Amino acid sequence: RDWRYLNVRRLVSFLSDSIRQSSTWAVFEPNDDRLWGTLRHAVTSFLTDQWRQGALLGRTPDEAFYVI
Repeated sequence: RDWRYLNVRRLVSFLSDSIRQSSTWAVFEPNDDRLWGTLRHAVTSFLTDQWRQGALLGRTPDEAFYVI
């Protein structure tokens, strides 16, 4: 339902593009647990910053997003 609003689409597009662009270095790294932990930490840090700026709703980062 929320996808019909332009601002929601723009936010998701911004988040997706930012994460994709900031993780291009990972293509050349070995596919191991260390890489995935580093990526998880980087994405969580980025989304936490966005949450602190008010872009994501929730009282805590855990309520606002999760990283798989």
